Amino acid sequence: MSDRLEMLVRQAQEARARAAEPDLEGIRRALPILARQRARRRRAGFAAAAAVVVLACVSALLAAGPPRDDRPAGRHPVSPAPSVSDESAADGVVVMPYTIDQPPAGYRERLRTVEDAPGGAAVTRVYTSRTIGAKAQIPPETPRLTLTVRPGADLPDGDETGAGPDSAAGTYAEDNDSARLAWAGDPEHVVVLEAVGMGVRKADLVQYSRQVRHAPATFDKPLTLGWRPGEHPVMSYAFGGDDPATWAASVTADAFVEGRGTLTAALQPFGNPPAGGTPVDVGGQHGVLVEGDGQQMIVARWPDSSYDLVVTFRYDGNKPLPRPQLIAAAVAVHRNAQVSTEWLAH
Repeated sequence: MSDRLEMLVRQAQEARARAAEPDLEGIRRALPILARQRARRRRAGFAAAAAVVVLACVSALLAAGPPRDDRPAGRHPVSPAPSVSDESAADGVVVMPYTIDQPPAGYRERLRTVEDAPGGAAVTRVYTSRTIGAKAQIPPETPRLTLTVRPGADLPDGDETGAGPDSAAGTYAEDNDSARLAWAGDPEHVVVLEAVGMGVRKADLVQYSRQVRHAPATFDKPLTLGWRPGEHPVMSYAFGGDDPATWAASVTADAFVEGRGTLTAALQPFGNPPAGGTPVDVGGQHGVLVEGDGQQMIVARWPDSSYDLVVTFRYDGNKPLPRPQLIAAAVAVHRNAQVSTEWLAH
């Protein structure tokens, strides 16, 4: 790591130590299977697209209304509540090396995602002119500009063209509603700029790429899992919102390739629990368990807050988790109290 990046990480740690604990919110459901992740990675929009599809399912379930709780009052089991854990820089901080200096008029950065796989971390910034509220999702019809930096040296297929601030050798491709430009940021990383639903093509995207500059920033992983469904799952993180007061966060462990499943934990504003659920105790908090359609979901109030913890295990053709193990996974979710929301103010 260069002296500049070491200084940046050190300054971020010092700032977090001085900062008060923020109020965390979150919403983001499980990512699709690894094959779909790889396909999205080639198109550079993998993380943002995943947040769209999975959150629609959670929102529909939570809007359905609360189930009946027949347990006697005052007889709910009490156990230690989930606690906040601080992570070291090595485990909790990822550097996002590039930014768009001047996004299109009206566009702001509203979502950041990280996919941490054995080959290295791919980081994405998402810019849009639309509001997303207290949900870390970008609806599929929303026009957006995504900037992804991923490990590797191979450019995606496309027409050869100059790209980036220095007109480096790159490739260009487009389809009905998107256009993609890629070039080598350095010998070990590829930069991918993609416009979705914006109606732009090659000339516009090349101009946008001229605004990409090296300006390293740190991404603090907002949530962590105390249990993962596999030995080496692909870990994905999302953090976003409209402003520092309305932001959301999630973490996903995808182990479909190991024949297990996908575990996602998210925090979101308190709402009605899903209908038809089974009351369960989650670390002393009243929770609801819903099972079916290839997935299991627990919704419980996060301690001393106005937010829900939503933990989902998606197994599809694999085996579901035993209920005690799923509840234990929910209790083992940890919140990073050092996350900065300053970038959402710009």
